[in-house]
Amino acid sequence: RAASRFEVDGSPEAAKKSEDDLIASLKLNPLSGFARYNLGKVYMREAKYKEAIIQLELAGGLFPRKLDVPFELMTCYARTGETDKAAAAKAKFERLRKEATEVSVLQKRCSLKKDDFDAHLKLGRLMLLDGNNRQALYYLQRAVTLNPKSLEANSAFKELSKQINTTLMNMKK
Repeated sequence: RAASRFEVDGSPEAAKKSEDDLIASLKLNPLSGFARYNLGKVYMREAKYKEAIIQLELAGGLFPRKLDVPFELMTCYARTGETDKAAAAKAKFERLRKEATEVSVLQKRCSLKKDDFDAHLKLGRLMLLDGNNRQALYYLQRAVTLNPKSLEANSAFKELSKQINTTLMNMKK
């Protein structure tokens, strides 16, 4: 609620209330990437770029593949004169944006061409990299079905199985 309140009402009072709510949220859950990202945005709007960088870097650690984080970091680094870090954040943003576009294209290709082994394998691998096990499972299973002898598809499928087993073991702890 805090973040959306500030997006609607950009007043100093709304900014302070949003900041207070987000800080309270972080006391309850310090690993909330959403709260860290939005607190960073609040700090950006208040031109508190050093504080924003701290929160956005933490959010980036929690959401390493979220496009918005390096984009906002790029702005903060540029405003604080950290040009090397701004360039690195820009490069990461552009890489993530390219990957997101590639995922979109591959999803369309897979839905139109159900027998496209290469598209299913590539999309399955990207979903695996993204940590999206459910979608990785679908696309990699389809790739293995299309070409059961493919070493690449079977290797990626085994990697997914390991990742799922690790997740399940961690849940039992």
